[in-house]
Amino acid sequence: GWIAVVGRFLVAADLLDDPFRVQWSGLNAITTWAAGTNSSDFQDLPDQGRAYAVVEVSGDVGVIFQASGIRRMVFAPGSEFVFQIERLPACPGTNAPYSIVVSMGSAFYLSNKGFAQIDANGGFVPIGEERVDRTFLGKHDSSAPAAVRDLAYDPTATGLIQGAGDPTKSVILWVYRSILNTAETFDKGVAYHTTLKRWAPFEATGECMAPVVRPGLTMEGLDAVAPGALPITGAASNGGPNL
Repeated sequence: GWIAVVGRFLVAADLLDDPFRVQWSGLNAITTWAAGTNSSDFQDLPDQGRAYAVVEVSGDVGVIFQASGIRRMVFAPGSEFVFQIERLPACPGTNAPYSIVVSMGSAFYLSNKGFAQIDANGGFVPIGEERVDRTFLGKHDSSAPAAVRDLAYDPTATGLIQGAGDPTKSVILWVYRSILNTAETFDKGVAYHTTLKRWAPFEATGECMAPVVRPGLTMEGLDAVAPGALPITGAASNGGPNL
């Protein structure tokens, strides 16, 4: 269900035959998966529920997101257990793995208690508390304005809670399907500025959101942009030799 690069390993989580296990490839060998071969191995997680996702937050440090908690995995070269995996207390898990966004050495995600941030050292910050969590999670009572209550997410569509980071700005975007939306698409979103610590709502419609980078041009690729020779006019000699 999930695969990610952590250091020089490929790490898989949410396995079809064992959703409570994380498994990693050999060192610099992404096709080697036999346990005990070239540092390839696996770890069964005894508690905290299903292992939905794993991401690299810094260097050789990965974060494992489970249904009810979080674990940190740190590469331990030379040791017999390859990765040191530790449970992080007081860090809530998530049922919305597509909400996870890695930016500036931290992972931002929708936890079971609200929007949160966790860094490579296991530091946890509830970034949405008393800001957007109550509205997003639908925790307003019936006396709240309908326009506010209608902003809540649909808990049956966690797969449509998706996050992405703006590659040029310190902004993270999350989209989701609102409680009144019956279509199989997201229709609303919230933006978080990681430096200013401020939030803003927006509207968007679609099925999938992801960061996309435009590829660069090679010398051969320039031919498609400007085929054939281009005339140069208005050139003047600077007195140097003719080449």
